[in-house]
Amino acid sequence: MNKLPLARPTWVEIDLDAVEHNVHITRNIAGDSVKLYGVCKADAMGCGLITIAQTLADAGIDGLAVSDPTDVLKLRAADIKVPILLFASTLPEQAADIATLDVIPVIHDFESLEAFARLKRSLEIFCKIDSGMGRLGFTEKNWITAASELAAAPQLKLKGLYTHMSNPDDQDLTKEQAACFERACKVATSHGFAPFEQMAASSRVLLGYPEYHYSAADPGRLLLGMLDSPWSEMAATRPVIRALKSRVIQVQEHPAGVQLGIGYGKPIKSHQSMRTAVIPIGFSDGLNHAPPLGEVIVCGKRAPVLGRRSIEFSLLDITGIPGVEVGSEVILLGEQGNEKITALDLSKTLNLPTLELLPRIAHNTTRLYVRS
Repeated sequence: MNKLPLARPTWVEIDLDAVEHNVHITRNIAGDSVKLYGVCKADAMGCGLITIAQTLADAGIDGLAVSDPTDVLKLRAADIKVPILLFASTLPEQAADIATLDVIPVIHDFESLEAFARLKRSLEIFCKIDSGMGRLGFTEKNWITAASELAAAPQLKLKGLYTHMSNPDDQDLTKEQAACFERACKVATSHGFAPFEQMAASSRVLLGYPEYHYSAADPGRLLLGMLDSPWSEMAATRPVIRALKSRVIQVQEHPAGVQLGIGYGKPIKSHQSMRTAVIPIGFSDGLNHAPPLGEVIVCGKRAPVLGRRSIEFSLLDITGIPGVEVGSEVILLGEQGNEKITALDLSKTLNLPTLELLPRIAHNTTRLYVRS
């Protein structure tokens, strides 16, 4: 085992070779003519902004995308030079500060468009189109006005239009939203903004809809191996979060008839002698508090998690598993011996989507970067 820093002995192993592999897989799916902006928002979905961004850049990604201006500062301070999109996340009053960054802001409303136009500063921008998500972007009734205002501010260079499909599982809805986006592109073209990048393909659209790859794409989950089934089976990507591990910090023997207060709702009463182990990981690390809690692997055997998870501990039933002692390595996600728990297994057991579960775990535990 790699030496851990001075911290709780609970960590995630993040496979940087898998990041590089996934970039190449994504490039093959998208084609060489499609520009890839690797999404690194939310601290690269918990995996570490700088390390993941640098790995993506080294693997040939065309650009990055974040949603916090401070991430831009961190990336540039780390000497990462690829273009960066700043997704809509700021106020109009912050336009002057954003304009000083080496970044391409995504403008999503008239207030921000007017704020950037008032700067009288040459700047490349993207514009966000709301094609049906109902969250951010210019809706269809406002496209002509937005295009006219943008044309009146020639210092703002339209680098691209961007939209986000709301539900790629629904083919008919996705087709409608793609048609909406294409109408927006025609409006922009009719106002003289050609050529410009057209981007509607996030990870699932890249996988399921090659006709909507257009000229740019913004994959995130695909690059990090965080897709749920059936999307996860559509490409030979590898999970970047390779393992979640902990180590036993206490072992106890309990005689028959003892009551363990860790039970959920009522104490656990042991009808025969029981052996338990404690590991320092709890619901503050992104796992769930209430059952189902699933199993872990220790000494090559599966052990159930008992009762309820506390904020920073989990209790294991290791009765009948020889060799478990203080310091024994415990697998919550990954492989040990002949046993294996995948991210999809853990997600299904805990009834949490991988996109919710994995970033929380990676963000809240010690990260250990590994190469295969």
